[in-house]
Amino acid sequence: LLRSGSDEARCHAAAYLQHLTFCEEDTKTRLRTLVGGIILLVNLLARPGSVNLRLGVLGALRNLSFGLGQEENRQLATAVLWNLSASPALRKDMLDTCVTPLVNRVLLLTPDWNGPLAASLIAFNVRSTGLACSAMPLALCAVLRCAVRNTDLDRKSIENCVCLLRNLLFACQETADPNYQPAESIAPAQLNSNSKSGKSGGGCFGGKSSSNGGPSSSSSKKKQQPQQKPASKEATPQQPLAGGGGRISLLWQAGTLSSVLLPIIADCANPDTLEAAAGAVQNLAACDWQPSVEFRAQIRRDKGLPLLVELLSLDADRVVRTAATALRNLALEAQSLKLIGQYALEALTSRLPRRNSPIANSPETYAAVIAALYAVVKTSPVYARRLAELGGPSGLILIDRQKKMQQRAQMPPPQQQEQQEQQPEPDMRQHHYQHHQHHLVHSQVI
Repeated sequence: LLRSGSDEARCHAAAYLQHLTFCEEDTKTRLRTLVGGIILLVNLLARPGSVNLRLGVLGALRNLSFGLGQEENRQLATAVLWNLSASPALRKDMLDTCVTPLVNRVLLLTPDWNGPLAASLIAFNVRSTGLACSAMPLALCAVLRCAVRNTDLDRKSIENCVCLLRNLLFACQETADPNYQPAESIAPAQLNSNSKSGKSGGGCFGGKSSSNGGPSSSSSKKKQQPQQKPASKEATPQQPLAGGGGRISLLWQAGTLSSVLLPIIADCANPDTLEAAAGAVQNLAACDWQPSVEFRAQIRRDKGLPLLVELLSLDADRVVRTAATALRNLALEAQSLKLIGQYALEALTSRLPRRNSPIANSPETYAAVIAALYAVVKTSPVYARRLAELGGPSGLILIDRQKKMQQRAQMPPPQQQEQQEQQPEPDMRQHHYQHHQHHLVHSQVI
């Protein structure tokens, strides 16, 4: 009838299809699968016809486009985007095309959502692109705040959002500070680091030991900095920051991030989410600009230090590593350093290996714990003595011995034999100990 030459017949057929497809999923499915069914309805709109014919066709198309499974379709669509974003060749195009619509149409429009609607955003390893989408950080905070309010923190989608927020906040000073310079750092007095050496932190970079074996200063990249200069104080939280249309600066207002991250650290049971939340604190506390200075103070005021100390007692290696690095970065503030020395020194020392106990942590975790201990004891003889009382030196010696044993095990057999031969024989040591200086220096004057 839709192909009929009679306008009245086509009008009745379209109206009949409109009524048949109203709230009838089976009928709509059959019509969708019918070859040429939807195309025929669309073509009728392009032909001249009566108003009633157009109303009937539009009504049928409206019913066909509506379905009760829209939520499932939306999740499937975002899952497809997630899988496509795993391809390095497609990632940049997807970032340019999909990030803003996903944020504006999914995250911002569904503040009380229960499903994994943010899954499509997680595979995007975004930093500058995410900040360029000015609504993304605030949308993530809104979603996480809703999850905190509903005490629903163990979902995969929450883990994804926290991981994405951590990635966005990595090297945030470098990305968002218009006055950032790689060799720039605020004055030691402004950092409250109590550093007697005059050396300041490594900007947004750190979190691992420097190449010479000593601790570098705080976050996620290994990078050495030249002599630091006092930084400009222009980039305050109240000013709009580059890359976010001013919205990114709202993240630095008092309590915006700490009110989201600290409840997750306190109540979440997912180790991956805990690691991501502690990593966000680590990244935020690592930088040298004024927002990070205020964030370190805010974490202390909001009782965030005890929560990070509790993470040191978990069996998750990566959580312990990230928590130790976060404490190390927070120790840049003098008051936080004092509290960490008083209440976290024992927990940090307990992560060192003990004699007659198996080595439980990875070398990277031991490096993070040692760096945190160094940040605490390097300017305080009191904390250094406390570390010795807790058995810290013996744990450090065991780590050093383990490292040497691993290095020796990696040597080729001929090199192992040569090194063994260079060591003095045990039965000869007592013989050497019996000789003193007067035995080796000839006393006769010629």
